[in-house]
Order: sequence, then C-alpha cells, then structure tokens
Amino acid sequence: MYRMELTNLKTEISGTDIALNLNRLVDHFQGKVVFTTSFGVEDQVITDIIFKNNIEIEVVAIDTGRMFEETYKVHSNTLKVYNKPIRVLFPDREEVEKLMTERDHTVSTSRLRTARSAAISVRWCLWAEPSRASACG
Repeated sequence: MYRMELTNLKTEISGTDIALNLNRLVDHFQGKVVFTTSFGVEDQVITDIIFKNNIEIEVVAIDTGRMFEETYKVHSNTLKVYNKPIRVLFPDREEVEKLMTERDHTVSTSRLRTARSAAISVRWCLWAEPSRASACG
C-alpha cells in the first residue's frame, strides 16, 4: 500500500468506532490482519471486540515457554468464553535462550532498542513464516 493510501486510511479511521476500524483494516488488507496477544488487560479488550463482532482477524499468541501460570489461565479462560481459536506459535527454544543469554541485560535506551528489535525480528519471522516457527530467532 502506498503512503497516500495509508494516509487516506488513517484519516478514514480516525475518531471512529474501533470495531468499524478493525473491519476497515480487514477490508483494506484482506487475509493479512493478525492480532498478537499477550493476554494482558488491553489485549483482552481488543480480543473481546474481535471475537464478539466476528471480525475476520486471526488472534495469535507467541509462547516462549516462559509465561506466568496466570497467563496460561487467561488463555484457557479466553478459549472457553469465546469458543474461538487462538493460534499459538512457539519460537525455537534454543534461539530464545540464545537471545536471553547473549544480551547484557543492563537497562539502557540503546540496549532496550536492540532487545526490542530482536523481539520484533522473532515476531516478524513467526508472522512471515509460521510453518517454520522453530527456525525463527
């Protein structure tokens, strides 16, 4: 989509109902809109809107195997309440361990940017090649 089209889309959805906006995104990007959830409060609100309005957006979670037990409970309850699928992707365990052990975890702006870029890279790989989730890193 060209910059002008994105600008027009931004103008079109500005200040309108979120369900309507999500449907417009689905119309513009048919078959390409995916919502990744961490099962936090904000994500649960968006998941509720997607599921209650039957919006054609795939809901996806990335499970590194390092989530809190409460997160798994929210995931399970969400499946029970809505009876809708949530696809779970599992990045390669060794790659996640490598990412976590090779980084200096001292908090600084540049290090946070680097860590965020690495996380985005994992998410992008999972999105771009979900069938090769174990190869993403």
